[in-house]
Amino acid sequence: MRRTLFVGLFMTVTLSFFTGMVGAQQSVQSDPKGEQLDPKADTQTFLTIAAEEQQVAIALGQLAAQRAKNEKVKEFGSNMVEAHKKVRREAEQLASKHQVPLSAKLTLEDKKKVDELSQMSGHEFDRAYMDFTLHNHETTLEEYQQHISTMRYPDLREWFTSTLPVLKAHRDQARLVKNSLQTSP
Repeated sequence: MRRTLFVGLFMTVTLSFFTGMVGAQQSVQSDPKGEQLDPKADTQTFLTIAAEEQQVAIALGQLAAQRAKNEKVKEFGSNMVEAHKKVRREAEQLASKHQVPLSAKLTLEDKKKVDELSQMSGHEFDRAYMDFTLHNHETTLEEYQQHISTMRYPDLREWFTSTLPVLKAHRDQARLVKNSLQTSP
């Protein structure tokens, strides 16, 4: 009896394992480089990165609105807070739909940047904030453009694609404000 029970249990576990493997292989997709991607992990990665980008933009925008000496930098910071809160809400809605948990906290790297800028004031702060913001938007644009085509879900592709013009506008505004700082004290 034990032997029959053991053989039955073994067969059930083996069948479950292979069935799971077949299911896992069906849910894995290849990116253009031929690497295998897990769509759930991929979705989580994209949305997590997007949410983190929004969090740092909000935190630094709030800091700029409070600490900037230049009025254009203050206004730019305030605008970044409002715009990135909206984008963050949209990312949260997508994450909820795809059952991806998002943290509301800054990453360790982003927290260090906020702390670093918090120690600055005046024109030093203005220039450092605008340098970081311009670089961050350029990097984010590159990442989004590079990965949009590998996104499995159409709603994610559409959302990331729809954020590109916003990011480009922010980058262009950051460049203008940064350049205006170079011509003023």
